[in-house]
Amino acid sequence: MDFCKTKKSPARLWTLVVGALLLGGGGAALLSSCDEMRALMGESDEKPSTDSNSQQSKPTTITQVNDALKAGGEPVKLVIGAGPTFTWEELLDAIKAKAKTVALDISATTLAVDDGVFDPRYSGGTTPLGESFITKLTLPNEATEIAGGTSDNRTFAGFTGLVEVSADKVATINSSAFRGTGKLEKAYFRAVESIGMQAFQDCPALAHLYLPEESPELIGV
Repeated sequence: MDFCKTKKSPARLWTLVVGALLLGGGGAALLSSCDEMRALMGESDEKPSTDSNSQQSKPTTITQVNDALKAGGEPVKLVIGAGPTFTWEELLDAIKAKAKTVALDISATTLAVDDGVFDPRYSGGTTPLGESFITKLTLPNEATEIAGGTSDNRTFAGFTGLVEVSADKVATINSSAFRGTGKLEKAYFRAVESIGMQAFQDCPALAHLYLPEESPELIGV
C-alpha cells in the first residue's frame, strides 16, 4: 500500500465520496503529495542527526516522565521508551499534574493496548485525567485495531485538545472511534484496511484524513 498519493489518486475521490458517512457531513481531503504529508508531520528527507545533544532520552519510569514534563517547554514532546514501568492511567495522571500541552509518542509501548486493541479509556471512573492536554498522539505499533465507541462512551472522550493522531500498524478503526473529537484536524493511518461507520462523526475540524492507496472497507454498514 502506498501511503503517498497524488491529487489524481482514486483513493482521494473515495475519501470525498464517503466523507459524509464518516464525518457526519464534513469532508476530509487526502493530502496531495508526500512532501505535503512530511511537512505537516514535521518530517523531512534529511537523516536524523547523530549528535548526542540532539538525542533526547525516552522516559521509561514515571520519575523520568515527570522530569521531562517539568523541563520541557510547551508543547512537551514526550516520546516514551519501550517497556515503561508505569500504566497508561499513571501517565495521564502525570500529564494532568503538570498541566502542560503534550505531543505524545507511545509507539514503542503497549500502553492502552489489550490483545492488539488500542482503547484509551480507563477503568478509574469518569473523571478525566490528562487527556485534554494531549495535542498530538502517535499510537503504539502493537495496536492493530482502535476500539469502537458510542455516544455515551466515546473512545477518545476527554481528548478535547487532540489536533493530530497517527498510527503505523492500525488495520481497523471501529465505528465511532473518534466521534466527537472536536479539535482533530489531521489523522494519518498508513496501514488501515477497514473503517467503521461514523468513525469520525462530529469532527468538524478534520481537514486531512490520510489513508492507504487501496480504499479501506466500510464496516458496520
